[in-house]
Amino acid sequence: MARSDQGNELQRLILQPGSSFVDNKGKFDSGTRTFVCDEDVASRIAPRMGESDVEVILRARAKRTGTRRIFPAMFVTSVSDKDMGNGLVEFTVGYEGQKNTKVVKKPEVVEDIDTESFSTVPTGGYVLPVTFQRPIISVTRIYVSHGQKPDPFATGSNIVPPGYKENPRPSYFWTAYIPTQTLIFEGWILRKRSSRSVGSGRHIIWETTDQFVYEYITSTT
Repeated sequence: MARSDQGNELQRLILQPGSSFVDNKGKFDSGTRTFVCDEDVASRIAPRMGESDVEVILRARAKRTGTRRIFPAMFVTSVSDKDMGNGLVEFTVGYEGQKNTKVVKKPEVVEDIDTESFSTVPTGGYVLPVTFQRPIISVTRIYVSHGQKPDPFATGSNIVPPGYKENPRPSYFWTAYIPTQTLIFEGWILRKRSSRSVGSGRHIIWETTDQFVYEYITSTT
């Protein structure tokens, strides 16, 4: 038997204290809210996957005050429920999206430098074997965008990562002369792009991870 000592109060979602929302650099912001309602209406009024925070809050008994802010670009990505006994159900709702759409989120950029080694081959006994080391730079960039999905077919293209020079030498690289190889291409390549979204239609938001590599393509002479 559902609890009835509060009249119709529990026929709607009741927002509980302690909502938490976190700004994440480059990635989706995240958040959590907790709601309570009568078990008789729980299945009908439960927060639904993909709903915006606005849609959930408008169905709940919560007013837009300084302590109960509403985030239109935060969307439900997880819902768990717990039987609290006494005819009550508690919902824990997870959100992802962007807390403040008036601010451009800064991307998260991770740079890594590796070393590629080449050895010359003696020819006719006149050239001694020599090993050259050539640095390879890779950049992983995670960012949030709105609207159209970043082109998934751009992978494999010569694209310079934002904020980097088309030719980063000499600050990053030194290209050795390798007598046995001919340099065909040197430059940035977008090696991988993966995206995920929250929201829908004109409110859709994308979190994209791009992986760039500064590559050397050679042929053996």
